[in-house]
Amino acid sequence: MLRIQPNRTTARYAGFKRACSLFLLLIFLGVACGREEAPAPAQPEPGEPSRALAPPAKPTPPMATRPQPLRPTPEQERLRAIAAIPSRAKGPDEALKELQPWLAEEDRDAREAAIL
Repeated sequence: MLRIQPNRTTARYAGFKRACSLFLLLIFLGVACGREEAPAPAQPEPGEPSRALAPPAKPTPPMATRPQPLRPTPEQERLRAIAAIPSRAKGPDEALKELQPWLAEEDRDAREAAIL
């Protein structure tokens, strides 16, 4: 018959298991004991109007205050149009002909978009 002799490693493991189990039990009890039940809704008095029909306390914000999606500026649109020239051109020669004026432009961003 095979007998397993306890050693320091198995004893440490058993202690670790006991500590983890105790920790989980304490967490469970803390969560279970700390839970409060929701109070029962108050019944209105016979002459009092019902609160269920009352308007909401906080109205939803109007469309003007909601964040609007960002729109590209005209400068960004222009740079995108320059960058799109090679993809819509029928060939590299036609793309170079269309990009030629932009390569001589004073605006550095326009030149960079034409080069890229």
